[in-house]
Amino acid sequence: MSDHLDFASLSNSALIARGLPDDALMNSEEAIAFLRLHGLSIARGTLDNWRASGRGPSYLRVARKIIYRASDLRDFIRRGHVVTHRSAVA
Repeated sequence: MSDHLDFASLSNSALIARGLPDDALMNSEEAIAFLRLHGLSIARGTLDNWRASGRGPSYLRVARKIIYRASDLRDFIRRGHVVTHRSAVA
């Protein structure tokens, strides 16, 4: 996949993240790094849980792989997505 970037290991990644084209593709780890650079610090499990519950950023499933577009991650950030933890009281 030629559009795939090793985003998590790029130098000066904050500048690069802002300049990524909207159609740039990222795997889950790269998407997490992208979100962290934009102020949303989450764990891999959180992203997986959001995807399973339909609360996270839009994604593509390609040959059993999860792929995120930069445009979808930016939209997710712009929406100001907030996840609150449910009270332990039943």
